Order: sequence, then C-alpha cells, then structure tokens
Amino acid sequence: MRKPNQLSTQKKIKIVSENILFKPDQGKYFPIKNLNPRNNIPQVRLRILPEFYKSFLDGVLKSPNWTDVILNGKNKRTVRDLDSPRLVQTDVDSEYFWAKYIILINLPYIKKFLDFSQAYSRHLMAGQYQDAKQALDGIEDNFGASLWLIRNKIALLQITEGLEAQKKYAQAIKSNLRNGGLIKFLVHHTSIRNEPQTSTGRFTSQIESITSLLNSDGQVGYDDFSRYYLLGTEPSTLEGLANILRLSYSTSIIDYYEAFVLLIQRFSCIDPNKYGVRVYSYFLSESQFVKDPRFEIMKAILGFTHNLDRLKSVGINSYELFLQGHYRKAYDNASYDLKNDPTDVMSLLAKAYSRVMIDQNINEINVEENEDYNYLDTTLGDVIVGDISKVFQNGIEGASREFNNLMKLTLNFSCFSWTTAIKLALEREYFLSSSKSSFAFPTAKDEKLLPVCIDLIKDDTIANIYTDLCYKTYDRNTVSDYYKTLRKSDFETVSTDITQVQSDLIKSYIHFNNQNFDKVIKYAVRLRDFNIGFFIRSGFGLQTKSYLKENNLKMACITAADCYIYNRSYHSYLPLKEFSELILPGSGNWKELNSLIDLSIIFDACVRHLDQSFETARRFAYEDFLNKNGIEKPSELKDISGSVLNKKTLYYLRYICAESTMDMSGAFEGGTEEVLAERLFVCRWLTEVDPDNEQIYKQEINDLVRRQVILNRRQEFDQSRVYVDIVSVKDWAETELKETYARYQAYLRHGVSSINDYKVFEQFIIDNQEQINAPKINVPTNEVLALLTSMIRSIGRSYLSADVGLDRFISTRIRHGELERTMRIPLQKHNLITKKQVKSGPYLRNDFWLVKLLGYSETTIGKLDQAFAIFSESYDALITEIANSWLQIVKPSTPNGLFDFAIFAKDYQRIYDNIDRDTTLPQFIDNVIALFDNKLIFILVEIRQKLNKVARTQAKGLLNNLQEAALSETYSPFIELQGAISQARTDLQAQFDKIIEWFIPSATGNSTPYQIEDAIWVADAIIKEENPIFDVEIDSQEFDFSIHGQLPIFIDIFINIFGNVVKRSGLDHPKAFVKIWPVEVLDDYTIIHCEVTNDLGPDIDVVALDVELQKKLSILNNGNYLEFLASDKNSGLFKIYRSVRDLYVAEFPTKPSVDFGVKNRRFQINLSVPFKVFRLEAVEQI
Repeated sequence: MRKPNQLSTQKKIKIVSENILFKPDQGKYFPIKNLNPRNNIPQVRLRILPEFYKSFLDGVLKSPNWTDVILNGKNKRTVRDLDSPRLVQTDVDSEYFWAKYIILINLPYIKKFLDFSQAYSRHLMAGQYQDAKQALDGIEDNFGASLWLIRNKIALLQITEGLEAQKKYAQAIKSNLRNGGLIKFLVHHTSIRNEPQTSTGRFTSQIESITSLLNSDGQVGYDDFSRYYLLGTEPSTLEGLANILRLSYSTSIIDYYEAFVLLIQRFSCIDPNKYGVRVYSYFLSESQFVKDPRFEIMKAILGFTHNLDRLKSVGINSYELFLQGHYRKAYDNASYDLKNDPTDVMSLLAKAYSRVMIDQNINEINVEENEDYNYLDTTLGDVIVGDISKVFQNGIEGASREFNNLMKLTLNFSCFSWTTAIKLALEREYFLSSSKSSFAFPTAKDEKLLPVCIDLIKDDTIANIYTDLCYKTYDRNTVSDYYKTLRKSDFETVSTDITQVQSDLIKSYIHFNNQNFDKVIKYAVRLRDFNIGFFIRSGFGLQTKSYLKENNLKMACITAADCYIYNRSYHSYLPLKEFSELILPGSGNWKELNSLIDLSIIFDACVRHLDQSFETARRFAYEDFLNKNGIEKPSELKDISGSVLNKKTLYYLRYICAESTMDMSGAFEGGTEEVLAERLFVCRWLTEVDPDNEQIYKQEINDLVRRQVILNRRQEFDQSRVYVDIVSVKDWAETELKETYARYQAYLRHGVSSINDYKVFEQFIIDNQEQINAPKINVPTNEVLALLTSMIRSIGRSYLSADVGLDRFISTRIRHGELERTMRIPLQKHNLITKKQVKSGPYLRNDFWLVKLLGYSETTIGKLDQAFAIFSESYDALITEIANSWLQIVKPSTPNGLFDFAIFAKDYQRIYDNIDRDTTLPQFIDNVIALFDNKLIFILVEIRQKLNKVARTQAKGLLNNLQEAALSETYSPFIELQGAISQARTDLQAQFDKIIEWFIPSATGNSTPYQIEDAIWVADAIIKEENPIFDVEIDSQEFDFSIHGQLPIFIDIFINIFGNVVKRSGLDHPKAFVKIWPVEVLDDYTIIHCEVTNDLGPDIDVVALDVELQKKLSILNNGNYLEFLASDKNSGLFKIYRSVRDLYVAEFPTKPSVDFGVKNRRFQINLSVPFKVFRLEAVEQI
C-alpha cells in the first residue's frame, strides 16, 4: 500500500514530462538539469521502466513543443543534428518498446518517406536517374539530413556524375560534422567505398581493422553500427541489433525506422512463437497508417496474413522457363516483366542466367579492370543483369570487376529488395567454394516470396514455414520443387521438367550429401562437359571433393590440377586446404604422389591463394618431381619432354620453376648467378614451345638479362667499396714531390748519407717526436731522413685523404648511409626496429607489433614497447660505433679507428733499401703505395674479424634480449614475434656475411664496357633493399655508347642522388625521373647530359630548401668543399660533385659539371660529363 503523500509512478512520469518541457533546470524525482529538452531524453529513458514508456511519451505529446523533445519526422534534420547525443544502452526489450512507440508516433511521416523511397528505387533500377534524384530531393525537402539520404546521394552522384561530384558532396557534409565523431567517420568511408578504384575486399579489411580497435566502454555499439552501415554486416545477436537501433535514434527518424525494420525481421526469423505476439501489436497499429511491403513476408511467416497474392513475384514464370531450358522465352519474359517492375528479384535472376545460356561466349566480353562503369547509357537493372551473367559464367575471381561492382551495390543500396537478387547470385558461388558468405535469408528487405532461397535458409523451422508459403503462393511449381529438393536432398522431389544439366547438378548435390561419391563423380564429369562456367567449376569441385572423401588422393590431386590448369580462378571450388592437411612432406601420402607434376601445381595454388607457409611443400614437390624423373634441374626436362609440352608441364616451367623456388634447391651450387642463368634457359625454351605467350617470356628474359648485368655490376661495386684512387695519388705525387725527390737523389749520388741500421730510423723518429712541440725554427737532425720520411708521409696523407684517398671512399661507399641501410634491412623486413621521431628525440613506437596486443594489459604492452625502444636504440648505437669509431682512420679525433697506418722504423728502412741512384720517382711512389697497400690488407683482415666476432655477436645478443621479452608471455602475438625474431636472426647472419665481404682489397675500378643505365639500375637495386617503395623512371635516348672504367664512381653518384630523393623528398612513395641524352661537340668528344628530378612533398619548405642549396653551390664554386667529403651527414651533394669531377677528360677544355636547385616544387640535379670517343674503323677484307 502506498504511503500518504507518496507519488505514484504515473504521477512521477507526468511531473518529469512537464519538467523536461517547461522547467529543465528543476527536478526533484529526476535530477535532469540540461536546458535542451532533447538532451535530457537519454537519462530520463534510463530511469523509466519500459512499461511506462508510452505514458511518458503520451505526456510529452500533449505539449505543442513535443517535437523539440523526441525524435520525429516533422522537424527537418540538419547535418549537425546527426551528431545528437546518444541514448544510453539498455536491454533489447527496452530498445524495442521505446522504438515501437517512437515509430508509431511518426507513422504518417514514415509513410511519406516510404513513398519517396519506393519511387527512388524504381527510377534507379529503370535508369531514370533524374527522376531518382528528384525522389531523393523530396526526402531531403521533407526530412532534412539522414545517413540513409547521404549514403544514397553519394552512390547516385557516383553513378550519374562521377567521382568529383560525389567527393565534393561528401566533403560538404563532413565540413559540418565534428572531427572524431562517428557520423563523420561513416560519411568519409562511404565516399571511399564508392570510389571506382576501391575494392570491397580491401575496404572490408580496412573497416574491420578499424572497428576492432574501437573502445568498448566509451564507444558502445560503434563497431556493430559501423560494420552494418559500411559493410552491410548484420550483428549475429539481438544485442548488436539493439545497438544499431539505439545509435540510429541520434541521427534521424528515417535511420531509426530502417534499423527498426531490421530488428522486427530478426524477431520474426529467430523464434516466431516467442516474438510473434510482440510484433503483432505493432503490425496492427502500423496497418492503420502505412503498409511497408517489407513486413508482408514477416507477417506471413508469423501467420498474421492470409492474402498471399501480394507476395507473388512476377518473375516466377520466367525463372521456371529458365530451369526448363526455354532460355530465349525466359529472357524475353523477364525483360518484359522488368519494364513493369524493374525491382523484381526473380526476373533479374532469370534474365541474367538465361542470357548466359543464350550467349555462351559471354566470357569473351572483357572490360579493362580500371575502366569506370558507364551507367548513363543503360539502366542500373541491366548493369546488374550483365554483372550477374559474367559471375555466373566466369566465377567470382574470373569476373572480379563485376563481383566488386555487385558487392558495392549491395552495400550502397542494402535497404532495397532488389539487392537480394545479387546476394542470391553470389550465394550460389559461395555454395561449394571455400569462400565465406555473410548473407542471411530471407533478408529484411524482401518484399516477395522467393523460392530460389529455400535451400539457403539456415533455420529449419523458418525454412519449412517459408517453403509451405511458397507452395501456397505459387501452387505447385518447378522452382519451389527444385530448391526444396536441394534442401531436402530427396530424389522423390526431383522435377522431371528441368534440363539435363540442372538435373545432373541437383543429383550430384544429393548424392554428395548422401555420401554416394562414386555417383557424384559420374554426374560431375557430365557437368564439366557443359559449356557454362558455373557448371564446369561445380563439376570440378564436386569431383575433387568426392575423390578426397573416398581417400583416392591420386585422382583428387590430378583432378584438382586439371581444374586449376583449366581456369585458375576456379581455385575456391577446390578443397586445397583439406588436401594440404592430408599431404604432408615426407609422409606416406606424400610419397604416393610426389612423382606427379600435379602435386607441385596444387601446392603452388596453395601458396598463391591460401598461405605463403606452403612454399616449403611447393619446393619439395618441385624437387621430388625432378628427382623421380632422374634429373636435378628444369633445363634437363628438355631432353626427355620432346618439342611439344602439355599444359601442366608448361605451367610447371612458367610458374613453379621460378628463381625463388630454385634458389632453395641444392642443385645450384653456383648460387644466385646459376639460378638466374637456369631461369633464362627456361624462359628461352618456353618461347619455343608456348608461342601464345612469347611476348611475356621475352619481357621476362629482358628483365633477367638486366638483372644479370646488375648482379655482375653490383659485384664489381662491392669489390671496390674499400678503394683508393691510386692514379690520382700518383699524379699528385709525381707533381708535388718532383723537386723533393730530385734533392733526395742528389744526396744519394753524392754519398751524403748512408744508413745500414733501422735503429737510425728509430732514433730519428724519436727525435722528430721530441721536436713536435719545439720551436718551428728547429732543423732536422738528419736531412736525408727528413726528406725521405716527409715524402713517404705526404704520399700516405694522399693515400688516406678525403679527396682521392681511402677516407673519401669509405665515407661515400660505406659510412655514409650504406652501413646503416644494410644492417637495418633484415630488422626492418620483420618490423623489429623503428627510427627516431626527430634526430635527437625518442624512437617511434613499434605499432606493427603493439597493435596486435590491444586488449592485453597496459603492463604487457608497456613492457614490450620499452623492449623495442631499447633494442632500436642499442642496435643503432652499434651501427654508430662501427661507422664513427671502428671504420675511421686513426688520427687525434678518432683514436679508436681500425684503419691504423702507423709507419715504423722498419717501414722506412725497407723503402730506403729499395732506392738507389737509378730508382725513378714513379718507382719510388709505387714502393710507398705498396707499403700502404700491404698495411691495408692486414687492417682489412682485422676489421673482418672484429665484425665477425664482436659486431655480429653483439647484434645477436640484442636480438636475444628482445626475444627474452617476448618469451615471457605466451600470447599468440608473442609467438608470432618470436618467429619473426628467429627469422631476423638468420637474415642478419647473411647480412653480416655480406658486409664482411666488403672489406677486401679493392678492384682496380676498371670494368668491362657498360652503359650509364647499368650504374643507375645498380644504385636503384641498392636503395630498394631498404626502401622498396622507391622507384626510378629512365628516359634515355637510344645511342650506342659504352663507357670503359670507373663504374663504381658512377654508382657512387646515383646512390647519393637516389638516397637524397628518399630522405629529402618528403613523399611516402619517392620517385626519381632520370633523363639521359648525348651531345656530340667535336669529332672525338661527346658530352653525356643527365637530368634527375623528383617531386617534393607538401611539407617541404621550398624557399628554405632553395636557400640551403644556394649555400652549397656557393661552397662548391669557391672550392671549399673538401672538408665535407669525409663527413657522413649532409654531405651527399658534395660527394656527388667530387665524384663527377673524377670523370674529367684531360684533353677536353670543358670540365664535368654539376648543378642543382628547386623548380616548380621539384628538386633537379644536372650532370654533364665529357667523354673521349674511340672509333674502331672497319678493316676491309682482302
């Protein structure tokens, strides 16, 4: 019994209604304080039991200001209104009852929306795009903004006016929405989804990735709402549907109604007995105002309607004619029906399928992948019919463009019933394939009963009800019989009115479900003989699966390979995964099949379409096939195969005998070079035996030959990394020491000094050291020795100089980025290392791995984050130590350098002993250079040992420390990380071997004749090792001009140029444009001009860049650049300049030149190099 003065709930609800409307700053029972009544609704609703929703809303409706409080269709919504406050999450029942009353209040407005919507759908399908636009304008004029309207308007603009128009509209909408909001996110990605170049597969992956990261607390239901709106994915739970409904309340009455329809449909199809009464009351109320045709099927399933005529599809007769083989009549009837109702699902399917049966060469109609659809010359209905036809003939992958377009249409227009035609057509493709469907039947948008979906309904209870309704609606008909037979797998209901191929298909399904696999194979073979792609791939799939079920692995392997060779786009119909799980390398099953060429074809298909992890099995299958035929290499097949090869052997040679596979074989002891030569042989053989693809093979041959050149030139370059320009050292010494050496020879001739004991040199060195800090006017204690040692030291300084000596080339070819680039490659490949945010700042987070741990504890993520940061910093510190400490010439500023060329008394004695009165200056210089060359050999041995024993060990230790952090956890991302670290450790070993090989005595710098393009491609390959996104485009005028010598110099030049493009262009995908052209200036001289340009990113300050470049040009013009040559930072342009100057031709009056600058937001560098041309005159034959 209620106490005196205690208010009833009804009274409280009345008070709160008044407070919300008139006194938002008051509220004893409901502490609502927001001055905007609409913003109070979320909290009020949370405090009222669902049974009192109606009372509350009735109270609100009594006020003339009710439209300011609850969602309605009377007030037009603005774009900014779409971001209204969200309702607080409640249970499914509460969401339903709240939505029910809101919808009932708005039924008059919903009727108007449905009239416009249905007109829009009809006009759209009929190609009446201007009328469709007017229908959308009518919705906008009456209701204002809604997600429904925005989605359809973007799609219609893309169809009728193209990308620019829809982007402009989308941008205008986004400009009125807040950043970080859900609605702006949805509009943005709806626009992206409609772009012609967007594939639904990649788009789906992107959205799934984003939604998986949404905050489950602050963004409740955002994931369900986003996936539904952008991907058409309906949540599997009622709670998920309730989230969509709740969030739609904040946008518009149109969106709210569409979400409500979805929930009603799910109620109808989950448990009619449980939810039937609940929705019946709504249907009773709804029928007084508006009859949404989408509810008619739901009413029929629940038993609320007995007038089934309205559920008839006019296309049933056309589809029946199709099944009976009357294809032309079916096509004509369907075309006629679509003129009256362009949205009829059965007519669309009958027309599409019959079209293929009439024109069996439809697969020959090809359209470029990147060509936009032209909707203006046809109707949308005809586009759908054409696309379904192509998919029916060629399969999803064989008609990927059409499949992508159909999927986009289902997403853009998912609220319309005609999209069910697309879903049904695609579901047939998923039926036997390994691909997964996200469709559920019947759909919430169906307006007619569709017998073609009987076998696809997952719930048996609903399927039985639906089947009975089809028979009642259409009487006894072939279509219902056909798909009921498919569902029941019962021969008693197989119709005799259908064609032979349809009968074979349905019987093969029934036998497969009943496990009569020998009979399946019989019908499957017949299906393969029919000239329609759908039946062919169905036959291959059923036959292969049946052999597998019978454990006839050999025939399963052969049949699957036959299918894949016939049409690789049919791979999804093959049980590749099941097969691969049964055939493990080395097992008994493997040994039964490894003599078959088919086995390698199957595992090649697995690598291409399932997982890269099958590469090992493919390699084993490749090797075993050769070994079982008594050979080791593919080239040896030529001796046993004859001049005509079957399709499987052609496939084996073309796709499986690739370098990546052969490189792992033990048959090629010559390594990469031998593998490349083998592939060249295979390609040249293929041009003979497969003339249809001759141009493809010739292109690969050209690429292989170029790679051969790059490989050979790269070896030349790597052998010249530790290099001294001996010619320049000698030229300098012969000029600068001429007078000094003459004086020394005079002393020898006149017997001024004779030294027979190296101790004299030791004492002289000591005396000389003591005089370093003495007054400069001191004179040497031994004038002869002073001359000798000064000449030796002068040659040594030139030998080690940053101008022409060792320091310059170590800096240019190793220290200046190349060491860091090479050492980082294996770690960047496995995403184990990051870079600093700024030069002196912390390292970037390793989001590649840390994102995989989202959902785990902050402690776990923080621990690994710190481990990555420590690893990156420590590894870079090791690189810095090697470059800035070890690989330096010993001098006061770098005392720990390993290039220690200290000259001892015995060295002086040896040079002294080799000089007599007849020794020429060039001979003396050669002796001194030989001294430094010998020292360099031993220094390089020491460096190799230190890199091998110290640096390699430290690098492995750092990886071990990182792995320990990963081993402390057992989560799957950590297991994946451990695998990456293990693989990186192996790759790092190989990389250290490569680096160690740099430190060998250099080649001479001479080379076989080459072209400038050779140097460019070598530099390009080196840069791409770390930056695979870098690209080079060469515009080279054809000219017969080969260069002799100095290949490493040219490679130096282009490495520095391309490295500059990568580091300083400010672009995510840097690209260099190279133009080369010759100008003949004299009979014996040609100047090669080379222009390299690259675009600059929007963040580059071109004014500041131009100022910096002008400063560098000034330094170069003044000749004050030598101090920069040994620097390993910000010195690339100076190194380029010096390398170009090395190419000077003495006899030619013009020196090589370098110029650079910024023009039209492009960096440009110009090189001009003169060459002397040697012409070989023809010798007349006598």
